[in-house]
Amino acid sequence: MKVLALGLCVILPVAVCMAETETPTTSIQEPTLYDHMLGMRQTQEQLMRRSPEQQERLQPQIRGAELQACQRLKQDRREGVREEDYFRQGGIDFVANVQQFERYCETLR
Repeated sequence: MKVLALGLCVILPVAVCMAETETPTTSIQEPTLYDHMLGMRQTQEQLMRRSPEQQERLQPQIRGAELQACQRLKQDRREGVREEDYFRQGGIDFVANVQQFERYCETLR
């Protein structure tokens, strides 16, 4: 079951994949924005290797993952997560990606 779940992680939202790959005795913690962003990048890389028909069929899952990441970013902002915190998680590239992603999230509303 774990191998199947790991294979599905390339097309499902991060939170679902994390829940599927956790062992029953561990607690499931909410994914960070960094986790969401890594998952989306991996998903995009995997999608490029799929046929256009498969890419189109997976768009609802991709959109769901984006919306989850936007919700996490919104939560981070409410909780006062600072740019320095993002820098510690993923460096200057992650900070830039968060800023760009925040603008993207605004277009989804």
